[in-house]
Amino acid sequence: MIDFSSEVYCKVQPTEGCMNKTFYEVNELYELAPKPKIALRGFHCCSNFLRCFLFYGNKKSHRFFRVQLGANVDHENHTLFCGNEMRVIEEWDYEKVLDSITEDMCLSLVEKNGLDLQWIPNCKKSPKVCLAAITNHVGALAHVPNERVSHELCLAAVTKNGMSIELIPNEKKSLEVCLAAVTNNGFALRFVEEDKKTHEVCFIAVLRNGWALKHVPKDRKTFEMCFVAVGGDAWALKWVPENMKTKDLCLAAVSNVGFALHFVPELLKTHEVCLAAVKNDGWVLELIDENKKKECFAALANNKRAV
Repeated sequence: MIDFSSEVYCKVQPTEGCMNKTFYEVNELYELAPKPKIALRGFHCCSNFLRCFLFYGNKKSHRFFRVQLGANVDHENHTLFCGNEMRVIEEWDYEKVLDSITEDMCLSLVEKNGLDLQWIPNCKKSPKVCLAAITNHVGALAHVPNERVSHELCLAAVTKNGMSIELIPNEKKSLEVCLAAVTNNGFALRFVEEDKKTHEVCFIAVLRNGWALKHVPKDRKTFEMCFVAVGGDAWALKWVPENMKTKDLCLAAVSNVGFALHFVPELLKTHEVCLAAVKNDGWVLELIDENKKKECFAALANNKRAV
């Protein structure tokens, strides 16, 4: 006589691609000889059907059972269970399964791992659940139904990680959301729509990340913006329009990164600019005209192998 626990668990049986060819029936008993071990052997089930979706996916085609396990049970955090004796109590249809999933269950799931939002049925993705998921992991935004992507959710995501703006539908990228995104990460400007790239948005972007100058429309680049960008990242000199490259700007760039000399126009490669470049990195000598011998001394002082 098998001693079954009074605890009732939830079990899902996939109907496609299932290695187990036994199709469970209500009121039937099933036994396995070996001692149960999670992920290795036994009848696996969970505390609720939402937990089952983590392992089997959320598919209407699955079969859903309420079961009891024998006394010999292995478990993981009291949410995943495995036994070698199982009795099938009843079978539920998909609609009944959905009705059993509460908001608290969903919150418990996404507060531990926001990306688990992907396993929650869309009809159960309330604004509260979606916000909790995004608060835990901004990547959860990719699993929020488009009709539930609110301004509040977008703002929460980009405030936490500016680059998550890539996951936001273009029509939901308000000016406020774009500004918050580049304030968090200047390179988020890459995913800002052209009509939202205002002077303020672009300026804050390059202030946070000089390389963001690459994504500023040419007609919106100002000298001040370029100077800020190069000050933050000398390599940003590459994206400065030729007519805005001054001696002072180029000097500032090569003083920080000698190889930025590669983006200095020939006319501005003066003795002073070249000397500043090789003082920063002797290997820059390879970019300088052979006739400029004085730079060699600075190069040797910095790195004797440069010549």
